[in-house]
Amino acid sequence: METLKNLCGRSSGLAIVLTIATFASNAWCWPGSPLEGRQKSCASCHADRDRWVDESKIIIDIVDPVTRKSFRQNDGSFLIEIKRNTERRVLSVFGVKPTEKYPPDMVGWLYVDPKELADAPEASLKFASGWRVNRPFCGKRLKERFDGYEGDHLASITMTIMPTAPAVDGEVKLQVVFKSLARGLRGNYYEKTVKLKVLD
Repeated sequence: METLKNLCGRSSGLAIVLTIATFASNAWCWPGSPLEGRQKSCASCHADRDRWVDESKIIIDIVDPVTRKSFRQNDGSFLIEIKRNTERRVLSVFGVKPTEKYPPDMVGWLYVDPKELADAPEASLKFASGWRVNRPFCGKRLKERFDGYEGDHLASITMTIMPTAPAVDGEVKLQVVFKSLARGLRGNYYEKTVKLKVLD
């Protein structure tokens, strides 16, 4: 997967080819291309039109992988608190409730600080400054199941985050695109705010 991510950062065309070639597997690098031209949102390339999924049926969550406790706040944002120079694993969960008659069959997501893009090298994906992170983006087929969530149209991935010495409290955007191959890759775009707090 690491090799695919590196390749995807080189060109949007290659990312599209790899997306198609690896669809038979559970994960691919589809979100690797959106920020080539310094766009601040996945919606810059993936038009959000003709929604077929009611937002109330969408599952977008970030939880502790052990306790399954959600980091969601009352305002709909997420708050992740981590001690400086200490790694913390979080589990991102995406999906569609089974009441949707024609659910999408894949999802791509990206954690990014839009303010960091102006100074970023081309094809670079930027998390909050001073924060170390692995797997800030991925794409998966919606075919998993998890306790506590309805249905079997789900996908997830574990991500490790660590505030390094220069890290300060920050904020990133979790950008999510659900797509359907059966409907010509029609996509629906969602965005969530993720607040990062350093515990000293």
